[in-house]
Amino acid sequence: MKNDFAIERDEVCKAFCPRFANGYAGKRSVAEGDVFLREQYLEDVEYETFDNFHVMDKKAFSANMSSRSYAPCRGSVEYTAFMEKLHAVFDRYAVDGKVTEVLASQVYLGRIKE
Repeated sequence: MKNDFAIERDEVCKAFCPRFANGYAGKRSVAEGDVFLREQYLEDVEYETFDNFHVMDKKAFSANMSSRSYAPCRGSVEYTAFMEKLHAVFDRYAVDGKVTEVLASQVYLGRIKE
């Protein structure tokens, strides 16, 4: 579940990062990963999802966004503009100097297929 902060952050990523794919950097889509785990890798699968609140100050947020595989290279013109736009989003949503991203932790429990 994305909050308004994450939606705006992702809009900046879409504008500056050609390799951005809605925040998912894996080789499989979320749906493909689910099918793989449930049908190909595990049997007798139980599944749960939990909210996971990731609270960041501006320094942690900047480091987190700079380290993403799809982010522009540090020192490039695109990087400077990317970070300026991200900082504007951060500033708009910060409360007491921090933002909260709402993440979902997905847990699969099952036996590995033989």
